[in-house]
Amino acid sequence: MTVANWAAAFEQLLEVRGVKRGQGARNDLTSLTVREVAQELDVPIKTVERRLEWAGILDSEPKLREQVKKGELSAKQAVGIVKKKRRKKNKERERTRAARRGGFSENSQTKIEAE
Repeated sequence: MTVANWAAAFEQLLEVRGVKRGQGARNDLTSLTVREVAQELDVPIKTVERRLEWAGILDSEPKLREQVKKGELSAKQAVGIVKKKRRKKNKERERTRAARRGGFSENSQTKIEAE
């Protein structure tokens, strides 16, 4: 079962059980949490969180998701590729912003050198 399939099945279970995901989703003390459902299934919460995160990331990258589905890449490898792309894009965005500010990074007075 792929990460995406596992995450989809887990999310369906959450829906059936009436569990809402997200910050502040539990507003009463009678509804279940994602953690409680994970405990019932004897799945560590970190595993649940990671698989749901990875499935979300792979949803935004259909080509990589297909490679994972075919077994050409592991989910971990595909997510690593996406995160690396995002870091590179963020770094380029920061360089552009720094150039507009005269070469200084946003969070410090350290001059950013071109690579």
